[in-house]
This record gives sequence, structure tokens and C-alpha cells, in this order.
Amino acid sequence: MQFKDFTKEHIPIYGVSVLLAIGAVFFGLVPYYLVYRLLLAVVQGCSERTVLQYALLILLALSLQILMHCLSTALSHKTAFSILKKIRLAVTEKMMRMPLGYTQTKGSGYFHSLLIDSIERLEYPLAHAIPETTSNVLLPVSIIALLFSFDWRMGLSLLVPAGLTLLFYLPMYIGIMNEFAATYYTMLETMNGRVIEYIRGNKEIKIFGREDAALSKYDTSIDEYKTAMLRLYNRMYIAASPSIVVLSSLLASVLSVGGFLYCTGSLSAHLYLFSVLVSVGIGTSLLKFTEFMDNFYYIKN
Repeated sequence: MQFKDFTKEHIPIYGVSVLLAIGAVFFGLVPYYLVYRLLLAVVQGCSERTVLQYALLILLALSLQILMHCLSTALSHKTAFSILKKIRLAVTEKMMRMPLGYTQTKGSGYFHSLLIDSIERLEYPLAHAIPETTSNVLLPVSIIALLFSFDWRMGLSLLVPAGLTLLFYLPMYIGIMNEFAATYYTMLETMNGRVIEYIRGNKEIKIFGREDAALSKYDTSIDEYKTAMLRLYNRMYIAASPSIVVLSSLLASVLSVGGFLYCTGSLSAHLYLFSVLVSVGIGTSLLKFTEFMDNFYYIKN
């Protein structure tokens, strides 16, 4: 069976979860707009009643955002655990039909790692990455589109640095991740198997006088895992570090461009303020999106 065979009947539930996540994104944008309207009203001299109305609307929007996010996460988690249950049952049934020689060759540590650790690591991408990736992509796209609708220059002040950074980051990152996927899971599987076999079979190892051979395999698997991971992570930092810094400081681009346009008189103060407010959370969403890419690689492999 392929992975899609376990998930295809849950697609409608994931669809509802994604819609709820999108709704949470929408209500997450509303407070920024309401704060902008409130600040304009305060500048014009509004009453305390108006301030209270805006405060209640902001509280309502945040409450709806939290509610939709919780419902989306609850649905995705329930579905994820249902999928993991089916996968474990399928793996167990497959193990019962495997030849004895194959199971002896692989060792108990391999099957323990496969059934418990490897499958459990699918929980995070299934429960979080699938619904939240949609919202974390939709949020920056919505903000950039909104800024373009008001002033294309402010839209470009976000789109250009974010777009160039992702264009630089994604091809390098994907290339490294292909190698990472081929190396990481093989090394991790080998190390986990050796560790489990050494610990659980320590009594038998001592009885038959195989301490040196078993410990050598144990040490070698850990050293190979450490060496491979350090090499890959050092390469990954070259692509990731500059991108993370730029994505975390996109607001600086909006402040710089907007400040220059405001000083030259080609941008109004209220639009400058609005651009700054809606740009606050865009970098975090893009960073979250890159984080979830790791989990999709795990599902793929």
C-alpha cells in the first residue's frame, strides 16, 4: 500500500481543516485593519464609545481566530492519529508475513524503530503542516495583494525582498534536502536499530562474549550519524541563515521604502501606518512555511 491509500478517505476532513485555517488567517488580519481604523479615529478626535467599539471588535476577531485555529488543529490531529493507527496495523500485518530470515537480518531494533519512532514522526506533518501550510502561505499573499491594491510601491517593498529571498533559498534548500533525505533517514534508522539492539540484548551479548563487536557497531553507527549530520547542517546553514535574517526583517524594507515615500510627499501618513501594521507578521509566516517543508520531505521519504 502507498501512503495515499491511508489518507484518501480523510481528504474531506482535511479540506474542512484547511478552510478553518484559512478562516483563522482572515480573522487574524482583521485586528490589524481595525487598529489602523482606530488610530485614524483617535487622530480625528473620536469618543470613548468609539474606542470601546473598536476594542470589542478586535477582541471578537481574535476570539474567532483562536476558535477556528483550535477547531482546525483538533480536526487535523484526530485525522492524523487515525491515519497513524492504520499505518501501524498495516505494518504489523506485513511483519507477520515476512520470512524469518529477513526479520533476523534486519534485527529487532529496526522494526521497533519503524513501528514506533518512524511512524510517530508522521504526526507533526499530518497534524500541523498540511492545514497550517495553507494559512501560512495565504497570509503573506493576502497582505501583499492588499498593499498592491492601495499602493503598488508598498506592495513591491514586501514582494521584492521576500520573493528574491525565497528564490535564492528554495532551490539551494531543496537540493540539499534531497541529499539530506537520502542520508539522514538511512543513518538514523541504522543508529536507532543498533542502539535498541545493544540495550535490549545486552544480557545475551554478555553471555556469548560479544561485548566488543556489539559495542563497536554501536559506536560506529553513532559516529557515522554525527559526521553525516554535521556535514549536511553546515551546508544547510549557508542557504538558511541569510534567508532567515532577511525574512525576519521584512518590516525594515517597508519602513525604509515607506519612510522615503512619506518624506518626499508621495505617500500619505495613514497609508504608511497601515502598511507597517499589516507587515508585522509576514516574516513569521514565511519562516513557518519553510519549516513545514522539512515535514513534507519526511512524508515523501
